[in-house]
Amino acid sequence: MFYISKKSTFLLLLLFFFLGGNQAYAETYNYGYFGTTSQTEKLWADGGAHNDVWTSLSTGGGSGQVIWYSTSSSQIGTSTIPGSVSAPSGAAAFSLRSLDGSEVYAIEGTSTNPLSSTVIFTGSSSGGGSGGSGDSGCIGCDLFNCPGWSQYMGKLDEIKSAIPPAPNWQQVANTFRDTIAPRIINDLDNLLGRAPSSPGAPNAPSIPALPSDLDDRGLKAPTGQEAPGLDDSTFSGDDIKNGAPKIPEREDPTGGFEINDPISGLPTQDEFTANQPNEGEAPLPTDPKDPDNFAPNPPEGDNVAPTPSEGENQAPSPNEGDNYTPPNPSEPENMAPADPTEPENIAPTPGDTTGTAPIPNESGTAPIPGDTNGLAPIPSESGTAPLPGQP
Repeated sequence: MFYISKKSTFLLLLLFFFLGGNQAYAETYNYGYFGTTSQTEKLWADGGAHNDVWTSLSTGGGSGQVIWYSTSSSQIGTSTIPGSVSAPSGAAAFSLRSLDGSEVYAIEGTSTNPLSSTVIFTGSSSGGGSGGSGDSGCIGCDLFNCPGWSQYMGKLDEIKSAIPPAPNWQQVANTFRDTIAPRIINDLDNLLGRAPSSPGAPNAPSIPALPSDLDDRGLKAPTGQEAPGLDDSTFSGDDIKNGAPKIPEREDPTGGFEINDPISGLPTQDEFTANQPNEGEAPLPTDPKDPDNFAPNPPEGDNVAPTPSEGENQAPSPNEGDNYTPPNPSEPENMAPADPTEPENIAPTPGDTTGTAPIPNESGTAPIPGDTNGLAPIPSESGTAPLPGQP
């Protein structure tokens, strides 16, 4: 028996209808061997919705029967074979049964199926059929042995491999919940904005004033005064108490019950200790002051500060490329003072042709404060000015 998955069955149907060559879209269909020495499976006039029916069947071999079935797989009649027989009305399927253990087989059948109005069978298994529908119960085994079957299956494997696997729906739901839904809410909030806050409740309307010309017909607001004669009334609460019928008392024949003090009914400490429940292997809490119950101290080795290795603590050295030579100032801006003894740096000397400086008259006297200006000596204009280096 062959077992094919649902996906492979769907692809096989596609192959059967679109790539079947001379076995599809043809009125004559070459089925192969269909026979048995016991009883075959049902052979339907169409393999889909069972809307088509068989009209006739010719068989060969030994003594047997054709069993006809309706669309609901219910038996609706039988025909004795070998020979040609007509199918009853509504015979959507048939099977062959051998009555004496000899081989019975189908030769040719007709149906209302437009794709296989005539079905040709190979006849006896000894006449070239594969015998696949005999005792093995396989119907249409020759289809798997037709030329090019392996190539068809290879194409189906390619199609099957190209079909993507089903998505992880839980992951899709989580992505929508955590990513898409918040983004949609935020976008709608930005697009539509927020609804304005609801206004407060309106103030209650004030009581309108009555018209001044309204005739109230003498109606006055009640003043709360007691009714006349109310003080003279003799009715009181005692009248209700004394006038009510007395309720007869009935003794409880059971003796009643007593409500005991709940505190006095508790067991003593000794009774509670003797009857304490079994807590299994769980130890009872001990005294926290016991030295054996102190919290453990971590070992000292766990509290030592780590010491970095020497290779990781070397002082950084500046890169040689960073030790640049300081720039020299340009000479035109930083000229040192030149030697004054050089010929180019000698101070200018006044020429001798400028005349001599006047010499004061020696006969005069120096002016004294308070004297007139006539007493000061006047230099002689005939003198010459002294020159540097001259006596």
